[in-house]
Amino acid sequence: MTIDYLGSIRSDVDALLAVLERGPLDTRVPSCPEWDLAQLAAHVGRVHGWATTAVSTGSPPAGVPKSPDDPQAAKAFLAENAEALLATLSTVEPNKPAWNFSGSGQTADWWIRRQAHEIAVHRWDAESALGDPSPIAAELAVDGVEEFLTVLAPLRLGGKDGIDIGGSIHLHASDAEGEWTLHTDDGIFRVTKGHSKGDVAVRGPASALVLLLWNRIGPRDAGLEVFGDPAVLDNWRSITTI
Repeated sequence: MTIDYLGSIRSDVDALLAVLERGPLDTRVPSCPEWDLAQLAAHVGRVHGWATTAVSTGSPPAGVPKSPDDPQAAKAFLAENAEALLATLSTVEPNKPAWNFSGSGQTADWWIRRQAHEIAVHRWDAESALGDPSPIAAELAVDGVEEFLTVLAPLRLGGKDGIDIGGSIHLHASDAEGEWTLHTDDGIFRVTKGHSKGDVAVRGPASALVLLLWNRIGPRDAGLEVFGDPAVLDNWRSITTI
């Protein structure tokens, strides 16, 4: 199935802006405890501006766009940068050379995928602040798990040679096709796809799995089932937390 990344970005931007309209903007965001809603909006706006520059110029951005200090202006800042991002991503050739921070996949389509997952998680953050988060669509969430494990986790583990989480972790999506097993055998992180056994297994909706990987929810939250040695999962989460 082909994922409509641009449509997903648009939908989640609109949903996030709707949360900001409901406010209040000083509402704390439990999944990002250092931020309130205005600060979350400013962060997303900065990321959108940064990604737009990377795609349009093809080069590393010189800096992060400055966000306004006024909380009320954060909504307009986010909306403006989201529109610029969507305009850029919707017209760029997917194979256009474009720098990104991963060191691989240096084309514009990397950013299209990354921004879809970025806004999906932050839309969930914003909605959770008001107590009514909607899950991430299953197909997008499966792709989000895949992106986290194959693109972002290796970056987070950079410089951590010899890592050992004490076993293997099997993730199993219950509402879409998606199974992965994480290993740190001989201090080397690797991921295998498909059904297998792990020292600990986590089963649940794909949305819950990707939110777990991003440490938005815990393994004991509703919707997830954990079988086996939970210490292995705790070890993994401790080393991949920013």
